[in-house]
Amino acid sequence: MKKENYEFKRLKHTLRQKREAGVKVLEWKLTAEKKEFIENLGYKVEPFLYSVKTRTFYNIRNLQSTLLKDLHYLKKNGKDTTVRHLKRGEKELLDEYGIKYYPVKYKIYLR
Repeated sequence: MKKENYEFKRLKHTLRQKREAGVKVLEWKLTAEKKEFIENLGYKVEPFLYSVKTRTFYNIRNLQSTLLKDLHYLKKNGKDTTVRHLKRGEKELLDEYGIKYYPVKYKIYLR
């Protein structure tokens, strides 16, 4: 058995144990392969936490969004990324300004 097959078998076994123990939701960091494997097992997987790149803005006073202001000041303090939960409207705002974000942690619904 190859290492990758062993990891997927162990992951499947862990998910089954958690489900039998009565756990309803798990919050895990997943790779794209593991996410796809879990979805193929029939579990619902959705992004929970996102890594967002920070950047500065020219005129910070004219921005209405506190998210954009937070990203501006984090960049000023030397942070290149931040991890946070994003709502749908915040994702649309980041897309509008061309700020990159990607999922880091996922919620796995076992029931």
